[in-house]
Amino acid sequence: MTPLDTAPQWLRDAVEPSPLLVGPPPVPEQFKNATLANIPSEPLRGLLRRYGGEFWDAAGKGVAPFLIGPPGTYKSYGAAVLCAQLHNRVGIRTEWCTVPVQLTKLERMRFTANTDDAIERWKTCPFLVCDDFAMVRLNSWQHDVLVEIAMARFEAQKPTLWTGNIVLAQGNTQALTEAVGAQLSRRLMERSTGYRLYVQTHAEK
Repeated sequence: MTPLDTAPQWLRDAVEPSPLLVGPPPVPEQFKNATLANIPSEPLRGLLRRYGGEFWDAAGKGVAPFLIGPPGTYKSYGAAVLCAQLHNRVGIRTEWCTVPVQLTKLERMRFTANTDDAIERWKTCPFLVCDDFAMVRLNSWQHDVLVEIAMARFEAQKPTLWTGNIVLAQGNTQALTEAVGAQLSRRLMERSTGYRLYVQTHAEK
């Protein structure tokens, strides 16, 4: 018996690529060969290793990594590495949402039946990556949809990995609140406890 056999049903459900989603496969093509060894940040490598080792306990509480920092600091790359590990080691498929790209496409088809189907898919899949989430504008349709997806997943305790290009002063979350609003900012901090990392270029200082 594998760990997946004893996991909660929602985590064991197979997640296959869906034609209803408007974006790329579960992990973008440019990251298909991503490996832990190629990540230059030791804090990021360490966090991904630790989360993988503690996955069953953390994921069961809806907790997942929250990676923020300047552009070019391997946040998306690290998310792809974790997705590959989950797929290869325990058979869990992930859904990947490159937020500014896929929600823009979704907005263009917002009055079709596929819109609700895609949103529901992101709400209910076992493990979701919301990549570059901070590029969505406050008080926009896309932001409303992102909050809807996030809150549904928070309530269902489904793990969601978030990456964003946000620069924070140490101990100050004001930039995060300004980027995504107080409601989403608060929940992001709550559901990443123990796995939150401000990633710098090569190492966290």
